[in-house]
Amino acid sequence: MNAPKLTIVPPDALIDVPRALRIEHLRKDAIVSITATTQRGGGIEWTSRIRIRADECGVIDLGRQAPLEGSYTGVSPM
Repeated sequence: MNAPKLTIVPPDALIDVPRALRIEHLRKDAIVSITATTQRGGGIEWTSRIRIRADECGVIDLGRQAPLEGSYTGVSPM
């Protein structure tokens, strides 16, 4: 099996720009924790955390899958 591969497009953008975030080469139904952190003005740190299950092909795609639990609900490429 290949090592997990994380793809983020675009890799750098303003906070309100949707991104395609995809993880491939996971085990079918693997549960993964994802944490994203960004520094905002005034030294404020924003953090989002989720747990999400890979699909039957071993892929996580935040543009089409909702997390099992975490900082937000529903599908969100943001």
